Order: sequence, then structure tokens, then C-alpha cells
Amino acid sequence: MASAAPSPAAATANKAELLAIADAVAREKLIDKGIVIEAMEDAIQRAARARYGAENDIRAKLDPNTGDFALVACARVVRRG
Repeated sequence: MASAAPSPAAATANKAELLAIADAVAREKLIDKGIVIEAMEDAIQRAARARYGAENDIRAKLDPNTGDFALVACARVVRRG
């Protein structure tokens, strides 16, 4: 049985959770929240590369204000001829 897609409210809660985790870790370790966000982005990038192939240039970006998250696969296009 397939699970239902998350509701928009659930997606918003996940964004808020990511930011809350980043805040909590930054406060607990006495480091800048930006460093924590960068570490989270790096961890997610590594997981995506493990899942989709290390040869892929996959980049992660977490907006520290909204919690919006993007995973982007970058490709180089070369014109032949």
C-alpha cells in the first residue's frame, strides 16, 4: 500500500523543524547558525550523491530564513562540431 503524499502543512512543519534543529545545534555548540546550515547542506549533498551516483554534481541549498530546500543536479552541456 502506497503512503499518501505529505500535506502542505506537513511540509511547512518539516521546514520549521530543519531551522529549529539548526538553531538548537548552533546554540548548544556555541557556533554560528550559518555553519550548521552549511554542514546540513553538505550532509544532504553527500547522501544524494550516494543515492544517485557520485559522478553526478548534486548541490543542496537550505534557505536559512524560510527553510526552503533545493537539491539541484548540475550538468555541463558541450556543443560538438
